[in-house]
Amino acid sequence: MLAHHYSEADLVDRALDYWRKAAEHASANLAHAEAIGHIGRAMGLISAMPDGLARDEWELAFLTLVGPAHMAVEGWESPTAHATYDRARLLADRLGRMGDIFRSLWGLWLGAHSTGRHVQARRLLDEIYEVLEKTGEPEYVVQAHHAAGSQMHAEGNLRRAKHCIDQCLSAYRIDTHGNLAMTYGAHDPGCCSLGMAASTLRMLGYPDQAKEASLKALSLGRQLASRPESRTRAGTGSPCASC
Repeated sequence: MLAHHYSEADLVDRALDYWRKAAEHASANLAHAEAIGHIGRAMGLISAMPDGLARDEWELAFLTLVGPAHMAVEGWESPTAHATYDRARLLADRLGRMGDIFRSLWGLWLGAHSTGRHVQARRLLDEIYEVLEKTGEPEYVVQAHHAAGSQMHAEGNLRRAKHCIDQCLSAYRIDTHGNLAMTYGAHDPGCCSLGMAASTLRMLGYPDQAKEASLKALSLGRQLASRPESRTRAGTGSPCASC
């Protein structure tokens, strides 16, 4: 309501700030269609702004919110999400925002990976690791290895997949990374990686270890669901067919 009234009053910066808060609140409560609606109103205001730094910054802020929402509603292969991440990457490059470059690449990777475009997905994965090498940000460590484990699993490189999965799980901390689900493909990297570990271990001939990993994935999902501050989806469903 505040966003609406600030919009009607032509107080654009305040309106955009409240549209962003409304979208974040909706996404946190899994009301993705509502979040997309809020972001659409914001984008209408942004499109009327003059070209320049302020417009680029506001547009990028909302693109990084709406990409995951489109994936949650329409699936990882969403053409709208793909176009969103393409545009976000362009703006992030222009503004020099490493975090937004990483998240845009990750979204583009997930779209390519989930539709079996493995050559394109591998190229995007390489770019993800290039960003990781420049920053070493813990969030990126988890999500780069999360993507790599899924990619190697899909390509049938099971021992390499297990190595990447182990790296992801070694870096994963529920208090730090348990709130990233709605930023990265609407599922938790720890749950996904444990699910992939179970599938990988089963195919490598270790059924007992596979069962243990499956039980850990279920346990982690329950922990995430019981956290009072967490309303995001834990989701053991992974970008590959492992879970």
